[in-house]
Amino acid sequence: MTATSVDALIGEQVRVRIRARDVSIALERPQRISIQNVLGGKISEIGRERNGIVDISIGIGATTLAIQDHRAGGQGFADMIGVRLTTVFHICAAKPGQIAFAL
Repeated sequence: MTATSVDALIGEQVRVRIRARDVSIALERPQRISIQNVLGGKISEIGRERNGIVDISIGIGATTLAIQDHRAGGQGFADMIGVRLTTVFHICAAKPGQIAFAL
């Protein structure tokens, strides 16, 4: 994971905040893109559609990343629990401490 303007040493653990709406998902690993934070994961839970938005939980190692899908109320995700995919995102904020995704 890459973050800029963080007061920490390379390799030091930091706490990371990623807004759920700032995460994109792809069924194939994107190529030739400028975003450096590209992590593989697996869909672990898909919530109910609310006002055209669906909450989706993605397991990335021992961490769960919660995202929100706005694309047609999450159509196309109903049968995708367990499917491997790639997440793409920018870091919103990072500070020294324990590694975590706080959404």
